[in-house]
Amino acid sequence: QMPVSSPTRDSTDRASHRKEPNVKGRIEFSVQGHTLSGITVCPISEGNSDFNTAENSCKTGLYLCKA
Repeated sequence: QMPVSSPTRDSTDRASHRKEPNVKGRIEFSVQGHTLSGITVCPISEGNSDFNTAENSCKTGLYLCKA
């Protein structure tokens, strides 16, 4: 989770609508069974087919890390 305290505004937006920030991150793990460095990584939303815990592979998506 990354807290964002101040909204950004698009310069063309005259109605003061909030624009969601585009947040990207990179985390490197060492593989140990079905967990990565002792942290279980799973998709944050149900039905995300771009995640496979059996092979420890991740693709672009929203993930929740549990320690």
